Amino acid sequence: MDNKYTHSSFMLAEELAAVCAFAVILAASGNFIFSFFAAVISFFIPSFLLNSKLQKKNREIFKELPDALDIICAFIEGGLSISRAVCRYPEKSKGFFASEIALASRKMEIGRSFQQAMEELEGRLETAEISSAIGAFIRADKSGGNVKDIIKAQADEARKKRFMEMKKRAHEAPVKLLFPLMVFIFPVIFLVLFGPIIIKLMAGF
Repeated sequence: MDNKYTHSSFMLAEELAAVCAFAVILAASGNFIFSFFAAVISFFIPSFLLNSKLQKKNREIFKELPDALDIICAFIEGGLSISRAVCRYPEKSKGFFASEIALASRKMEIGRSFQQAMEELEGRLETAEISSAIGAFIRADKSGGNVKDIIKAQADEARKKRFMEMKKRAHEAPVKLLFPLMVFIFPVIFLVLFGPIIIKLMAGF
């Protein structure tokens, strides 16, 4: 899909969300200021949802990438060229990265070169890990040398990054849990423990 068309459609969705929110809230409440703030919030909702979806997709691809590179490497060991090995990967996986590779493969069928299809894939995903992998694919395709070692090294690097990211998330988990605990759990515990005492004290006055 054309990027300009997609951007225009997305901007239209933001504007429609804002206008609809303003009209509905104004009709329901009659409060112009409240309706205005509702419209402003609604304008940013499509961007928030899209960014959340993209972040989720990138996280899934980040997790999928090391195994994807291992599979591609196995195809190369079986005698396939780098381009054929990459295009066969979707046969072995149904993840987000496999879907993007399948799209690139279809574009190659209608005339794109392997390099063009890979560069377009890189542009759609725009993550450092994918850029590194795509760079390795293109280098391997151009060099025609020891392709297997290039992809194997890339798989090892991607796996190392995935392990470090998992370790980082494990360390951050207690901190991220602290806010919901303070907001939702601690007040309930406070009420259970001290609620009866407070009620008795209030009854005594």
